[in-house]
Amino acid sequence: MEPELRELLAEAQADPQAVGLVLFGSAAAGSQHEESDLDVWYVVRADPAPRSRRGRLELIPVTIEGLRNSPDWLKPALAYSRVLWDDTGEIAPVLAAAAEVTRDETAELYDGYLNDLYRSLKAWRRGKELAGRVESGRSLRYVGELLFALEGRRAPYPKEWEGKLGPLEPLVLEVARSGDPTAQQELARAVVALAAERGYADVYDAWEGDIDRVLGFRFAGEGHVRKGQ
Repeated sequence: MEPELRELLAEAQADPQAVGLVLFGSAAAGSQHEESDLDVWYVVRADPAPRSRRGRLELIPVTIEGLRNSPDWLKPALAYSRVLWDDTGEIAPVLAAAAEVTRDETAELYDGYLNDLYRSLKAWRRGKELAGRVESGRSLRYVGELLFALEGRRAPYPKEWEGKLGPLEPLVLEVARSGDPTAQQELARAVVALAAERGYADVYDAWEGDIDRVLGFRFAGEGHVRKGQ
């Protein structure tokens, strides 16, 4: 444990208002570097003080109820955090709950991906390169989070994705680099097959053939619609 965290732990355990410490961010995920902060939730019984900074330490006082009611965008931080001290045993279940991904959440991610894929491929077919690239980029956040969810895990923030997206990662990276519609189609077919294996064929079926149609588009060259299509 870093010296700053050891000192903070001793301080917290001597504080009658403190009940726990939770490390989050890159230091908790194991991807920190020499310039990384040490982000810590300082869990108190009530009336948390304003956040403060002590050198590398970014200290964020919060109650257990505050952690429990965190907004959705903060759930990846909770899910990949590390408990340094949990005096009452109430913190660990909150973090475990944040790491869970429901079927409804997974289905929503899948539908969001299909929606952006659909819009991107239609844009490319109409020669709208900017729209095609923008919609393709939007789709990648959905597909990355979906790939984690299909394995029963909440996705971390994208900076932690590298090397963790499984066999589809090279295709995800290719689409990220190029926005190429044919690469998007290849990735989509693989995602659709995987989602069906995991029991999410109903999400695809709800599109009533629209995704089948755009996956059938033919393109000539990266980002260029074949004439006559």
